[in-house]
Amino acid sequence: GQPLQMKSASLDCPIAGSTATHPHPAMGFCSTANDVSKFTQLMFRGGKMCCGRSLLAPGSVTSILSEETRNAKLFGEPKHLFTEPFARTRCVTNTLPGNASNIGYGLGAFRSWGFRSKVWFHPGSMGAMNWLDLGKYAALFSTSYPEFPMQEREVRILDAFESQNYADEDLCPYPSIKVPGDLPKAALPALPWALPSASRQQETA
Repeated sequence: GQPLQMKSASLDCPIAGSTATHPHPAMGFCSTANDVSKFTQLMFRGGKMCCGRSLLAPGSVTSILSEETRNAKLFGEPKHLFTEPFARTRCVTNTLPGNASNIGYGLGAFRSWGFRSKVWFHPGSMGAMNWLDLGKYAALFSTSYPEFPMQEREVRILDAFESQNYADEDLCPYPSIKVPGDLPKAALPALPWALPSASRQQETA
C-alpha cells in the first residue's frame, strides 16, 4: 500500500480475526474509502496511478481481472454468490439458478453482466463496494451497513446512473441474457428497473 499511500489499509483487522502474519483469506483486509478509492483508480487506469505513474504492468491487471472460475462456492461464504440474487442487475443468465448476474471470479473480484457491458466489482463485508466498467467509469460506495442487503441498494444507484449517462447504449447486449423486468422482488418501492407493463407483455409473448 505504500506506493499508493494507502496508510489506513492493513491486514491487522481484529473485527475479521485477521493479522498480518495470519491474514483471513476472505474478509481480512481493513481499510477506508479513501484508500480503497486509490486501488479502484489503479485498476480502472490499467495499473497507472492518478498521477500517471505506472505501478502495475497491464498484464498484471489483466491477470487480476480475468475470469478464473464460474459458478463457484467461495470457502466460508454462507451465500452462493453465483446462483443467488446478490448484486443482481437487470441482466441475468437464464440458465443459472436464481437468475444470477454474477458469472465469474478473478483475483478478489466478481465478474458481472452489469447493465450495458460486463463489469468487475468487489463487495466489502460492511457494505462498501467498488464497481469497474472498464473504459467507461469506476464507482465506489462506502457505508456502515452490512453488505446484505446494501449491495442491492447500490446496484439500484448504478442502474439510475447508467440510465442517465448511457441511455443511448443497449441494455443487456448479450444473446444469453434477458431483462427480467420484475426481478428482484421489490424490497423498496418504485424499483428503477421495473419495466412498463407493455414491455413485460412483449417479453412473455
